[in-house]
Amino acid sequence: MDARILFAAAQLLVCLRDARLLASRPRLAYWWVPASLLVATVCGVAAEHLSADRARAILEDPRFWCPAVGLHAVAAAWSSIRIRRGGRPDWICVLPTPVTLVAWTGVSREVLVYSEALPGPLTGVLVGAACVGLSMVAAIVTRGRVDAESALRFATLTHLSALCLIPAGAIADRPIASQPVDWTATAVVLPAVGILLGLSFAWHRWRAR
Repeated sequence: MDARILFAAAQLLVCLRDARLLASRPRLAYWWVPASLLVATVCGVAAEHLSADRARAILEDPRFWCPAVGLHAVAAAWSSIRIRRGGRPDWICVLPTPVTLVAWTGVSREVLVYSEALPGPLTGVLVGAACVGLSMVAAIVTRGRVDAESALRFATLTHLSALCLIPAGAIADRPIASQPVDWTATAVVLPAVGILLGLSFAWHRWRAR
């Protein structure tokens, strides 16, 4: 499967995550909007200086996607802790994710390939603004129907999904003709799936009690 599809699906989940968090606590938008646009600008600058081969090499490098997986694991744990303590979403919960950085940089690069008139920073801002706008509209539509606990629970599941999608996206475009076993990817993906299933089972058992 094309890695772009996986990262697009992951970014859609992140947009829904942000929408639900903002719906449960609208004041987060005052910090989240400028921070997101700043990150989008950085993504646009990166896209302007990355070739297709270099971008692919970065994605396939464990030195990139292993820390990215780790950051999503930390974000999932943070949201889960907020649930257990009965807290509300905070600014940490709406931080731009590694998936967001990859998705915005990739889309910005695609736009720059077909439109030489746009500078990189502006392209990044436009891409980021589209996602921000989508989340804002969804937040307005769902406001009053999403509480803090359900928003944090969805955020936790979003990050757990990214634990599987990031390694899968990193190896998705590798040729099928040569089939050596990538033990590094296997060692990350399989435990991530097992952890996701285990956490899901434990969560439902805890809810049942």
